Amino acid sequence: RLTQERAKSRTLAVLVAGLVHAVLVGIALMIVFYTPDDSVPELIVSSSAVPEVQRVSKKDLSQTRSRQKPSPPSARATQLITAAVPSPVAVPVIEQHVDDPTALLGVGLAEFGDGFGTGGSGAGMGGGQFFGVQSKGNAFVYVIDGSTSMRGRNKWETCKRELIRSVRRLRGSQRFYVYIFSRDTVRMYDSARVPRRLEPATTANFKKMEAWLDRYTLNSGTYPKSAVAEALEKLRPDVVYLLSDGEFAGDDNTEQYVLSAAKRSSRVPKINTIAFQTQRGQEVLKRIAKATGGKYTYVGR
Repeated sequence: RLTQERAKSRTLAVLVAGLVHAVLVGIALMIVFYTPDDSVPELIVSSSAVPEVQRVSKKDLSQTRSRQKPSPPSARATQLITAAVPSPVAVPVIEQHVDDPTALLGVGLAEFGDGFGTGGSGAGMGGGQFFGVQSKGNAFVYVIDGSTSMRGRNKWETCKRELIRSVRRLRGSQRFYVYIFSRDTVRMYDSARVPRRLEPATTANFKKMEAWLDRYTLNSGTYPKSAVAEALEKLRPDVVYLLSDGEFAGDDNTEQYVLSAAKRSSRVPKINTIAFQTQRGQEVLKRIAKATGGKYTYVGR
């Protein structure tokens, strides 16, 4: 019986081996006799018509461009250009000869020059006030009567106090100067030289001016002409305050000088005149103020 089982096992093994060999042989035959198809499938592509590319010719930049003259302006532009050109203006020449009114004092107009002008005006103009007379400006000159007639009724002390108040109202951007006149003209700080400019409105200058006023001694005579002329010709302020307590001396020619200066130039500074505690001489003061566009004021006791 054992022999039979062994015979069956051998037979089964032989069959399995044969089957495996048959499969392997079949695979080998397929590999050997297989011929691949070398034909390439045809690829069909549909496309729309492509427009023909337009060839642009390149310009020759080496050619020299000729300058063309600008076209003439239109008629309207010509009118505008013509209107922008200032037309000549005929300036009348005054042929009337005015005698030098300062010859009586031996001081001619030529000594101070012919030019007038204001040196302190401009943008941001401030103002000043003296005995209630207000004026716009940045540069002020005070021409004050220092004759012996100012001694009565405490006039000189009253005038000094108001002058100090007026100057101290000025600001640092403004300037000032003071003359005292009698027979002679006394410049501020007792200066012997003609001032070249006005003084800045500073505390230090206020104190110097006050000390100078305290030192001054009243003198005889009423001759404001030299002080007025020097102020107008050398300092050229915006405003002049001229104060007097009476008539000018008979041979003083301040009025003639101012009227002549006002005729020669429209740039003469305004002169505000003040008749102080008396109306004697007010007519002269009124005419001086009117000729320069200033104000006349009477200050009573």
